[in-house]
Amino acid sequence: MLWQLLPAPRAALLWSVALHLAVGLALLLGMLLTPPPVKPQVQVVTARLVGTPRPLPPAAPIRQSEPVRPAPAESTRAAAQREAELAAQQMAREQERQAENARAAAQRDAELAAQRLAREQERQAENARAAAQRDAEVAAQRLAREQERQAENARAAAQRDAELAAQRLAREQERQEQQQLETELAQLAAVEEQRFAEDLARQQRELPQLPAAPDAPEADLLAALAAEQMAQEVNQYIFLIQERVRQFWVRPVASGRGFSATVALRLLPGGEVIPNSVRIASTSGNAAFDQSAIAAVYQASPLPVPSGTAFAPFRDFDFTFAPE
Repeated sequence: MLWQLLPAPRAALLWSVALHLAVGLALLLGMLLTPPPVKPQVQVVTARLVGTPRPLPPAAPIRQSEPVRPAPAESTRAAAQREAELAAQQMAREQERQAENARAAAQRDAELAAQRLAREQERQAENARAAAQRDAEVAAQRLAREQERQAENARAAAQRDAELAAQRLAREQERQEQQQLETELAQLAAVEEQRFAEDLARQQRELPQLPAAPDAPEADLLAALAAEQMAQEVNQYIFLIQERVRQFWVRPVASGRGFSATVALRLLPGGEVIPNSVRIASTSGNAAFDQSAIAAVYQASPLPVPSGTAFAPFRDFDFTFAPE
């Protein structure tokens, strides 16, 4: 109903007007239902005159009759009716005013609701735009990080490739240098071999001719003395070689004490170790110790050796390496 849509003060006012209207209608109905007052009956008396009639006096002038005044009850009913009509008009105007107020309030409420809805939609749209912007920024940051990661991976891969290429180039250059060194050492060894053969042939030509039979024991004695002297000189240089190799030896972690191994190698005149010529002729039983002995021989090159014909035993020889 209408008053349910209106605020509490408006409903109270409407109830007040309705109550007054009901009272007015009750008064009006009471007046209408009250019987009108009984008018007094006029009795007409007929009389006949006996005797000589007298002349009638002149007729008085006829006066106009006064307007009939309504009875007090009719006046009250008319007043009540007018009051009821006025009350009905006032109530109608009040209802119209209240309806107008209700329409205006409903319109204001609708406008406020529309404004609130518009503000809420704008707020939601702003939140949606902010969320979309945040999502776009987060996506851009993720994309930037991914691109940076890919670029870093590409740089790392390029660096690894460059390092591998440099390592391959270094190994190739080392291989070529090693091959060139081996070629040069082989050529030098061939030259030294030829020179040694020439020196040996020259020394044999320069040796005096020994007597045939009678002086044979003396020749054997001289040869034995020369061999003993050469053996002493060889042992002296082997000791020097052992000491030099011991200076460059590094004890492996996995080896204990008391190991020894026989190392075979080839040398050039001047004591230079020929590459890839060092090997273990008799193992110590410990692979780490054997490898450390080979590494120490290469590190100690050139080794101390005699010159001239005394170098012949050191071209291809072996020695026992016992660092302790």
